[in-house]
Amino acid sequence: MIGRDTHYVMGVIGLVVVGNKQDNLEAAQELKQRGKAAKRFETLFADLGS
Repeated sequence: MIGRDTHYVMGVIGLVVVGNKQDNLEAAQELKQRGKAAKRFETLFADLGS
């Protein structure tokens, strides 16, 4: 997950997945997010399932 504090709460974030490995996906989803970033991560994680 990539995000800078000043942009994070505004939802300016990124998620990097290398290859097809999702070994730590569940752990990443369990991290508590805040602000608009929480909704953005929810969408990004949902897209990984498709």
